Amino acid sequence: MKKLLLITVLLASYISQIAAQEGLTQAHLISVSPEASSTGISENTVVEIVFDTAIIEDSVNQDTIALTNVEGTTTLAEDKTLRFTPNEPLPGGDYTVNINPVELDIKDADVTAYQPKTVFQKFIYWICSLIYANPTECTLCKKVCANSSGAETYVKTEKISYDFSVESPPKVVSVALEIAEHSIGEGNSTTLSVSATLDNNTTLDVTNEVEWILSNSDLVSITNSILQANQEGTATIEAKYKNVTSEAVNFVVYKEINGYKLPPEPDETLNNSTLLGIDSNDNGVRDDVERYIIKKYASDPKYPKTKTAIALQYAWASQKVLEHPTIESKKYIDDALDCESYWAWKEMQKNTQGQSNFERGLYYSNLASLTDTELRDHIYNTRERIERKFSFNAALSGNIFEGREESIENCQVDINVFGE
Repeated sequence: MKKLLLITVLLASYISQIAAQEGLTQAHLISVSPEASSTGISENTVVEIVFDTAIIEDSVNQDTIALTNVEGTTTLAEDKTLRFTPNEPLPGGDYTVNINPVELDIKDADVTAYQPKTVFQKFIYWICSLIYANPTECTLCKKVCANSSGAETYVKTEKISYDFSVESPPKVVSVALEIAEHSIGEGNSTTLSVSATLDNNTTLDVTNEVEWILSNSDLVSITNSILQANQEGTATIEAKYKNVTSEAVNFVVYKEINGYKLPPEPDETLNNSTLLGIDSNDNGVRDDVERYIIKKYASDPKYPKTKTAIALQYAWASQKVLEHPTIESKKYIDDALDCESYWAWKEMQKNTQGQSNFERGLYYSNLASLTDTELRDHIYNTRERIERKFSFNAALSGNIFEGREESIENCQVDINVFGE
């Protein structure tokens, strides 16, 4: 009675299982992957069905394996494995795998043509599968399940059907790009880092997995998260990860001459559309004028720092005149000119001993020419700026001014420390 009850329980369990899955206990089937009823499967999974003997290639086609609402490719991997590769990663959800019958080559295989056909044979095969890794080793199965002595050259598998579940991968909510330095000199480099925030509140470092988007690829190159500055200019950079793009980050590649950092080349139309123009580094000197001065004087073979400092002071004073063309602004211009005269006179005294007054005067004039017409033309280069200069001259007209003593105190920068 107990044996009958046990058989009844096992049979009921077997029937309930085959109601949910199909063909998983058939002879010659070694494994299925993903496993039946498995959960949390990766979105990049492939389906593999492995038998214990070779599959006849002609019995396999693109319809042999079907995955619910998924397009893909069915192939014969090696000689005993069927493989289905989805064309794209699988979205999260439940999937049903259907494998149509194929033919197994057993003519050279050391196996009996186990192909249980009746419900009783399948039941015995299933019972043996609970005990043996290979049910064909089961003595009872050998007596009950075999349908031939092995004289057949092939057997046809049963249809296989089972389910598995793919876990939805976390979605990327945002991508953040960070640059160690937003302004770097030509020939230098800086480090990039990118993080992705997922919808499960985790953050990943995805620096080496992103697509870089540059507004100007001539300015920089990126290798292994290192941004190399190639030429002067401004641009933006973005990082794209799994179709989510970071906010654009601005960066500047600047040119440096003898320690002087050139401001970015301003847009001419924009720069000349206002009285004071563009002063990106906020040093009181218009960017186009500052670039002109540094390029002209910072590479001077004898007095690069001194000439640059004096010319920048004059440009700064001229900007004050543009802003306030009144008599009060005269002090700034006077300081710049007196600083130039102080330096030119000091250098003349030091370097023209024994020369004639004419030669000494010529030496002085050559040095005291930094604030020349060419520099003024760069400063007063629009109608509005020229008119402001006229207004300043008019404010000074008719006034008598006392003479000033030229000294280092007139200089914004202590030019004596340059040692030139």
